[in-house]
Amino acid sequence: MPSETAGSPAAGVAAGSPTPQTRQRALTSATFGRIVESFGYKIMDFCDWSDCAALTSVNRVSARATVHSPYHYRWLCETLKRRNLLHIPDSLPSTSHRDLFFEMWGYRQIFLPRSHSGPTAVLRQSDLQGLSLIHI
Repeated sequence: MPSETAGSPAAGVAAGSPTPQTRQRALTSATFGRIVESFGYKIMDFCDWSDCAALTSVNRVSARATVHSPYHYRWLCETLKRRNLLHIPDSLPSTSHRDLFFEMWGYRQIFLPRSHSGPTAVLRQSDLQGLSLIHI
């Protein structure tokens, strides 16, 4: 039976070096992390709130790049401002963006009609009564 030398594959595994599958997982995780860090917020700009939450909870890498980032709650406040027409001050005198986001989250639907169930309101025929078009 031949002895295992330091350069043989069996010796490398026995010594604790990573397997090809482990290296591939590490490379995939690092690549995903760089993508999320670079483009995560741009991607979430096109997502609804539940999809934003889902992206942040995919794995530890995405959580580190989003939820655990100091910028995350500021981005959430700015998104809440843009999507829901809420006033969010530019500078915060005594609270954090996290606290402000959770306070304003309760008001996110205040400017939407009660029957609103989607991203755009449905125009009904009754809404068009009395409407006249002006031709220029």
